[in-house]
Amino acid sequence: MIHEHLQFFHFLGIILGKRIIEQAGVVLTLDPKPIEGDWNGARCHTNYSTLNKKAILNLSLRHSDHISAYGEGNERRLIGKHETASINTFSWGVANRGCSIRVGCDTEKAGKGYLEDRRPTSNMDPHIVTGLLAETTLLWEPTLEAKALAAQIYIVFFIYFLVGIGIQFHSCPVFSLPNSMRIGIQFNYVPSFGCNARYEAMENMYVEMQNMRQN
Repeated sequence: MIHEHLQFFHFLGIILGKRIIEQAGVVLTLDPKPIEGDWNGARCHTNYSTLNKKAILNLSLRHSDHISAYGEGNERRLIGKHETASINTFSWGVANRGCSIRVGCDTEKAGKGYLEDRRPTSNMDPHIVTGLLAETTLLWEPTLEAKALAAQIYIVFFIYFLVGIGIQFHSCPVFSLPNSMRIGIQFNYVPSFGCNARYEAMENMYVEMQNMRQN
């Protein structure tokens, strides 16, 4: 019942808004890109917070399901340019407006906060979008095949991470410092330099493999 009331007032607001604007001689449209050209179009970025640490992984595995429910004409907006991600590929990043999911700097720093789903377009239904976000991040479980693929990627990531750390230990300037300073810099500087970037790279590698498997 609450959902029906919210949906009623949502569409009532749109209808009233259109009537008021038309009186001023202006045409209102919710089309994501009513005029073709070199611009980013109209969108409805959705901020969402959850305690589930696998939220982004789940969102990546259901990318096509979300795209199909995120509004009409989105293929004209999500082209990988003008602060948009490609409609065909899921991606995420910290403070990256060109990704499907953007994680704010404050969220990364605090280890908590919200993520921004930048895929919904201007004509989306907010109730469908929020419902699908909750379903994917709270209720949906990956298939056994997806879990097996994720395990393979984690192994690749672990090897990649170890190789990267080794290169950093040999290339970073800590070895030119006095012995008393090396331990603090090695533990504070080197892992922080590599962990976030490599975790993000691992997630994107996983998504790329999943996309190739779907195609």
